Amino acid sequence: MKYEVQTHCGNDWENVWHDDITTLTYFDTVEEALQEIDDMIEEMELQGMTYDIEDYRIMPVAKLKDLI
Repeated sequence: MKYEVQTHCGNDWENVWHDDITTLTYFDTVEEALQEIDDMIEEMELQGMTYDIEDYRIMPVAKLKDLI
């Protein structure tokens, strides 16, 4: 099982975290995903940006073969 960080976008949730321009980021553990959120928030605070922690969530992502 992998995990993704989703961002609240309007009425939807979407994985907008990328390793590069086209490759979505997935994490091996919830702890790794949480650390990514913490790092992003810390960087935003350093830049004086505002955020709402409720706009981020961690969701499990199953491979299709795991569901069949």
